[in-house]
Amino acid sequence: TTSVLEVSLPGYTGRKIFVKEPKSWVIDLYEEGYKGMDKKFRTPFGDASSLFSAYSNGIIKPDLASGVKSTPDDLLQGTVAGLNTVFRSGQPGSGSNMYLQGFNSLMSTSQPLVILDGVPYENYGFESLISNYQSNPLSAIDVKDIDNITVLKDASSIYGGKGGNGVILINTLKSVDATTRLEAHVHTGMSFIPKQFPVLDADRYRSYLGDLLTTKGLSSDQIHSLPYFDMTKPEADKYGRYSGNLDYYRYASNTNWQNSAYEMSIDKNFYLNIRGGDQTALYALSLGYFGKKGIMSNTSYDRFNMRFNSDINISSKLMA
Repeated sequence: TTSVLEVSLPGYTGRKIFVKEPKSWVIDLYEEGYKGMDKKFRTPFGDASSLFSAYSNGIIKPDLASGVKSTPDDLLQGTVAGLNTVFRSGQPGSGSNMYLQGFNSLMSTSQPLVILDGVPYENYGFESLISNYQSNPLSAIDVKDIDNITVLKDASSIYGGKGGNGVILINTLKSVDATTRLEAHVHTGMSFIPKQFPVLDADRYRSYLGDLLTTKGLSSDQIHSLPYFDMTKPEADKYGRYSGNLDYYRYASNTNWQNSAYEMSIDKNFYLNIRGGDQTALYALSLGYFGKKGIMSNTSYDRFNMRFNSDINISSKLMA
């Protein structure tokens, strides 16, 4: 008979060894995050090895550099082969459409199923006619609360028809031992105004428009009689009657709308996580704030989040 010897330590990747006969073994364990051929990933049935799994998968473990990412779909963009992440708009927090199998349905969704800590998580945003707003359910999850993400490209054998478009398994941070750990992250950044498009000012555009009207056969007097060419300011006499171009202030402005629409923005991200416990219970508590202001005026995204989970040993055979 063949037995399986499993060795694991906190902070190290576990190893499974197939044992056929008694002998001494030398087993090397690598630190978590070590990039090798054998990668561990989460499945609904527990941890599995990429070398012995029949599922096509991708594994993501957020690191310190992931703090600049605002949402899980932002973290997934460009990290898993075959996963196309297309953001719905440039508005902060607008979310994205994710496709693992491409567009395979005209009537139903083609997005993968999202599982958050074993619970199905709806990722179907809705649109509003007000300012073209689009909701993003995944934006409620702080990236720094994520322990790991596993992308299964076909999980219909596990989740049925809903898993046919792929499954994204998100596992949040939990306390693995009674050691008290305190983590604090502070991130800030700046978004600068993009290079502006070269456009004509009002006087040059008026001159260009006059040349076009000349080619259409209009005379100089006809062109200058038009309200957007007449630069005579309206003046009122003592009886309140106006003379001059009444539309002067409508067409005489010289506003660069790119300066009015764009502005430099500052991003703020604060995060605090406390993990620990004792022999009876383990806990993990996190608090965070994320604020991102878009480079377009009056566009912003603010999020306050709190997450708490606990594992309580009710008895030697029951845990809640």
